Amino acid sequence: MDIGLKGNDFLSLKEFDLKSGDESNVVLLLGENKSGKTQALKLVYSFLSALNKLKVETVNNHGNLDNNMINVLSANFPDHFYEELRENLFIKSLFDYLDANPNCEIGFILNKIKYQWGTEINPEPQLNFSAIKQNETLKVLKPLVISPNGFGDYYKGIFAIQRYYPDTVIFPNYISDLIFDLFIVSDARRKKDSDRFTKEINEIVTLLNVDFNISDNRIIVLEKGKEYPLEAVASGLKTFAPIVLAMKHGLIEDSLIVDEPEVSLHPAWVEVMAELLYKISKKGVKVFIATHSDVFIEKMNWFLKHDEEFNLDVWKFERKEDGNHARTLELEDREIPTAEYLDVYYNIVKGF
Repeated sequence: MDIGLKGNDFLSLKEFDLKSGDESNVVLLLGENKSGKTQALKLVYSFLSALNKLKVETVNNHGNLDNNMINVLSANFPDHFYEELRENLFIKSLFDYLDANPNCEIGFILNKIKYQWGTEINPEPQLNFSAIKQNETLKVLKPLVISPNGFGDYYKGIFAIQRYYPDTVIFPNYISDLIFDLFIVSDARRKKDSDRFTKEINEIVTLLNVDFNISDNRIIVLEKGKEYPLEAVASGLKTFAPIVLAMKHGLIEDSLIVDEPEVSLHPAWVEVMAELLYKISKKGVKVFIATHSDVFIEKMNWFLKHDEEFNLDVWKFERKEDGNHARTLELEDREIPTAEYLDVYYNIVKGF
């Protein structure tokens, strides 16, 4: 997946120019809190999800694309994209937002397809397509987001509300899609493509000495012959649960977004999580990861040093007086810089 985001004056992101080539397995989003990382992840998800919905809609209504379908794509994509932004970023009206933020621009590139939105790019506040190749959009698969923070405590509530009030936007798709899809595939006893990660599942289940299953719309943890509801176990196991279940049920396709995978984990388990996501990325999955963990970053540096076929991009976010700025960081000698984390340690211990 060759992807790029570029724009300005969108929510807290004053200016951003981000890209990741097809050869990169992982994209790391680095920056302090409130620097715009989650907003960028939601932009990536909204864009890919809208394209996937367009693909499904087009196949269902028209079959495969031909050159005459370009106008259909151009006409229908904005509605899907606006819907995703509204549900994931709670922007009720994109047109009102543009009126209030006339300098806002967003541009995407995916596999040489370009999509642009903004009043400066177009006289009208709509999305403009260019350089679409025949059948290119149909290659976009459904993205998956995993946000471990609190997953084990709130998954039942989100599932119940979304199930009985499907037309009410209370939780963003960014969060609720994984939970809803897990129970759908579980009810259908469907494990599409589950063999893809058989080795990785067996390794992580053996290492953690637990397994995860779904039964009667509840996530169950199996440990030493006993069963426990997910909400009753240690928070570290809750962090691993959504990733293991997504692998088991074939929900990971060609892109995975993970927001702070180190949540609630001891440094030794942060290393385990980093290795699991590395292995997933080596199976043809583009993995986007926002992290604050120096342990996680150093483990990625270890993979860069020891695996010449592993590639990684860093999207660096910085807080400035006029807003957040984000750019693609050029790595020297295939190494992610960690000096800012060492500065924190130094400032703590220098007074001892």
